[in-house]
Amino acid sequence: MAVIYISFGQFCVTAWGTELTTPLITDKLGHEWPSWVVKALFSINLLFSFPLVIYPAVIIGDNYLFKGWVKSPKRMWGKNLFRLIMVGIVVLLTVALKQKLDKFLAILGSLTCTPVAFIFPSLFHF
Repeated sequence: MAVIYISFGQFCVTAWGTELTTPLITDKLGHEWPSWVVKALFSINLLFSFPLVIYPAVIIGDNYLFKGWVKSPKRMWGKNLFRLIMVGIVVLLTVALKQKLDKFLAILGSLTCTPVAFIFPSLFHF
């Protein structure tokens, strides 16, 4: 897996060099109508995949914050407020990072996805 990632990165550096300054998926598409369709579909994908991505964090936060609460309208509105705050934090973080969001996500992914991909499977097998 690491060889594939390194090979792909090296291929991109060899092919485009310092000319590549923005994310690869949208940088080399051009300005014709097919590129706009790809960008629109990519945006729709991000919009509909966001609930799937934030769901585990919301469940962990709900279990931690509302552990001893009995089921009531107060608990329901508290959970809704917590979820609203979580989405707001993600939006504020995205707006604050603007042009550096891809670098932030690359660092975050390398720190959190590496254990998921390489360490945890072998640890669970062991």
